[in-house]
Amino acid sequence: MEREVVEAAIEFQPDRLYWTAVCSPPKSTARAHYFCIDNDLVYEPFFADFGPLSLSMVHRYCKMLAGKLMDPGLADKRIVHFCSHDPKKRTNAAFLMCAYQLVVLGKPAELAFDPIRTVHPPFTPFRDATCGVCNFHLTILDCLKGLEESMKLRWYDVNRFNVDSYEFYGQVENGDMNWVIPDKFLAFAGPCPNSIDPDGYPAFTPEDYVPIFREAAIWLVVRLNKKQYDRRRFIDHGLKHVDLYFLDGSCPSREIISKFLHITESEPGAVAVHCKAGLGRTGTLIGLYAMKHFQFPARAFIGWNRICRPGSILGPQQQFLIDMQHDMFQAGAAMRRPVAPPRTDTERALAQQLETMTMRERSQAEMYEDAGQGERLINAKRNPRGAPALGDNSNNNSFPPRQQGAPAAGNNNFLPHMGQQQPQMAPGHLRDAHGANPELPPRPPPGRDQRAGGITHRSLLGIFSL
Repeated sequence: MEREVVEAAIEFQPDRLYWTAVCSPPKSTARAHYFCIDNDLVYEPFFADFGPLSLSMVHRYCKMLAGKLMDPGLADKRIVHFCSHDPKKRTNAAFLMCAYQLVVLGKPAELAFDPIRTVHPPFTPFRDATCGVCNFHLTILDCLKGLEESMKLRWYDVNRFNVDSYEFYGQVENGDMNWVIPDKFLAFAGPCPNSIDPDGYPAFTPEDYVPIFREAAIWLVVRLNKKQYDRRRFIDHGLKHVDLYFLDGSCPSREIISKFLHITESEPGAVAVHCKAGLGRTGTLIGLYAMKHFQFPARAFIGWNRICRPGSILGPQQQFLIDMQHDMFQAGAAMRRPVAPPRTDTERALAQQLETMTMRERSQAEMYEDAGQGERLINAKRNPRGAPALGDNSNNNSFPPRQQGAPAAGNNNFLPHMGQQQPQMAPGHLRDAHGANPELPPRPPPGRDQRAGGITHRSLLGIFSL
């Protein structure tokens, strides 16, 4: 059994680290240690979506796997991450293994993806969180490239990421907010006018957000959905507020894009952006800013946005960002020129496109409206369907969930205790009260392992303190 599993597994590090999908869970032996996260790191779907797994899950997986590779008791064993043949579990498990290569070993996204590039059957692509047919496929590689770009820009720093803060504020009952671009853009769900919503659930009002925003140096709020609260409830507390409404589920017009970029570029501090759920319209406009200012590729940004704020960017908004990439890259390049030469005809045409909106563009944007989409997404997030819906047990390919109280993925310290004290809302959830994550001390100069082609696992002691 052991020989068959290892021979069928994908080798990520020679004689040391493997990944495979199996029909039945193998048992660890004297020569191999097997582990599975299928029922421990579980995506909470809005509708038919199933991933990618969130940033906190990526971070926890990397910490857990680094711990196994540093464990003296496993030093002479092959480490094998196995998963079921359920297509969704299989894709998420493979994504995590590749993410480890990128986050901990510092490999480029393309190189991290290489071991599974030609795996058969192909991996099921990720889809958006709408309830309709999905015509846009997001791949594991797209998500890896998004994670890679975010690390280059220090939006995600493995040594400073505050996982408790990220998970706390990402919950609906704690404000449902995430930094997408740390220190610049925080995405959050639209505030309610009352502390109890129409369905009887506790809700965040503008006054609930104010102290959090002030602590995070956020002084501008941009609302993209219909008015559901009086904007003066932010303004009276010293925050600026701007309305840029466009239809739920639709793409922004050139006029909206131009105004959003001008307003946020003129704002020296951070900006909090919301629509109804803080996912579709919000992620789309932040994505345009990221493409213009950071040359962040559209597909990679969709991947990053869904990792840091699951469910973001929906329906036609996905292809819209792809179509807008060239224009945003050009606009960003023009902005970064030290001395602006006289505009060419092409540049004048581009500027005019960004400053005007034709009736045709308006009608096209309205044509894609999905009225009520934001409300459905909020309800889905408030009432997650949990693991059974994700696992699709009808095909009998998922492993049964572990017993309550059993260690997750064989690590008793895998899920740290969440205290009752509210964590600090530092930019990007990157820092604790002292400016660093106490669990993750600074990374030392990496040691090189020619056989593995990257950082040795001995040097991981400087990345993860277990």
